[in-house]
This record gives sequence, structure tokens and C-alpha cells, in this order.
Amino acid sequence: MADYRHIFEPAGGTGIPDNYWVQKSAPHSRKCGPSTELFYDLGAEKSCGRDCQPGCGCGRFVEFSNSLFITHNLTPALTGLKSMANPFTETVIGTERISMILQNAPSVFDTTDYRFLIRFVRESAIQTNLSPHLIRESECVIADHLKALCKLVADGAPPPGKNGRERIIKLLIRRILTRQILLGITSQDFPCLLITSLVGTNGNRPIQKKVIEYFERESQRFRKTIVRGCCQLEDMLAENQGQSLSGSQILDLEKKWGLPRLLTETILRKKGSPFSEAAYQSALAEWNN
Repeated sequence: MADYRHIFEPAGGTGIPDNYWVQKSAPHSRKCGPSTELFYDLGAEKSCGRDCQPGCGCGRFVEFSNSLFITHNLTPALTGLKSMANPFTETVIGTERISMILQNAPSVFDTTDYRFLIRFVRESAIQTNLSPHLIRESECVIADHLKALCKLVADGAPPPGKNGRERIIKLLIRRILTRQILLGITSQDFPCLLITSLVGTNGNRPIQKKVIEYFERESQRFRKTIVRGCCQLEDMLAENQGQSLSGSQILDLEKKWGLPRLLTETILRKKGSPFSEAAYQSALAEWNN
């Protein structure tokens, strides 16, 4: 909020930067208003030190709800506030975090809603030379993204595509497929069985059918993308004459050719060619700017 902090703190300090919500972008003016969060204390034994408090990143305090009291509009020139004719309140509750708290689980991925999905993924995986962290991360990404995909489709989300909600569906499916490849899951039935295990338990056959249809449609496109990206990767390595890929080349494979960074990293390591995370992050930061 540094760009317009002066609007909220004319008297020099009200705590507003920490508890005031401002809409990120809007065509004319941004909605804004006070906000508040609710935290659950997991106990002093989880504390990182004497100064530990809600909002700390150590994990002791779990935010499970927040409320926005939308009362004003921030002017386009960021010079002042204008009272809204119809102010409103919006409350968000993290149901998965509520489940985590009630079940005394170490994370949302250890709750009953996730355990059976992650177990299914783990039993299907055959790749064992990954780090334990990457294995766990991949299991959680597949479970999380699949749940999100099913909920969005149930809400009427369109088929995977290039723009708006279509792009969100595409990205969710491609990230699931990427993690599936990392875990060495080659079964063609894996996505269908996983979707059925999640959606089928609720008896929602139309949603199950649509999610599988979206998944199969995007899988075909993504396979072609991976093939093209891998060919381009080989061409880049040949051009580099024995040198590994630069950060800009890795980014080019991801942004232009659609080959996920994680797959590029895996391919390079199998070839015995180093992957520079620092070079990639530097190229990504420059691209974002």
C-alpha cells in the first residue's frame, strides 16, 4: 500500500496497512475497507519465540476466516476515498482449515478429505529417486488441484482454453499432469480412477463425466506441447555445444513452448546437465518486470 499510504494515515499511524483491504485492480475505482482475521492458536509449543504472534510464518497461528467491511472506493488517481452508496460486508471461511483444526491434523493435506486421494496417488507412483519433499509436494498438488477442478466444473466452469476461466481449468489440468509425469505414473486410467474416487463418492455422475471429458481433452493437447518442448530443448542443448541451458532458455521453454520448468529440470538432470534455479529465477524476475 506504499503508493497511497498517505490517504489512510494522515495523522501518522493507524495500523491500516495491516488491516485494510484494497481491491488490486479495477477499471474505474477500487473498492476498499477495514478487514479483520480470525486465528486459531495451535499452542505455545509451536511458537518460534517470545515475539510469536498471529500472522507469524512459523505455523503456530492458523488463519481460518477473514471479514472485509467494504465501505469506500479508492479514486482512480489514488488521491482519496469516496464513501460507497451501498457498503457491504464479505466473510470468507476456510473450511479445509476448520477441518484441520477440528481433526488436530498437522496440515490440510492430512485431513480425511485429502488422505484417501493422497494415498491413491502414492500407491500409483513408481518414481522413487525424487526427494521426499518433491514427492510429498507432487502428491499434494495433484490432490489439491483435482479438488479445485471438480468444484469449478460443478460451478459451471467452461472447457479448458486460453482466456479467463478457461485458462484456469487448463492450468489446473496441466499442473496435475506435470506432477503425474514426475511421479512416474504412466497408467492411462489414473486420471479417470482418481476423478471417480473423488466425485463418484458423491454420486454426481454428470460432473464426473464432464471433469473426465475436460481432462482427456486437455491431456491430448498437453502431450503434443511436451513433445514440441522436448524437441526444442534438444535443439537448445545442441546450440549450446555441451553447456546447459541458461535461465532465459529455460524460461523460453516454459513461456513460449509450454514445457513446465519442473519437467525441464527433470530432463536436464537425467542427461547429467545442471539446472540453475538461480538463473531461472533471475530470468523470471526480469520477464515479470
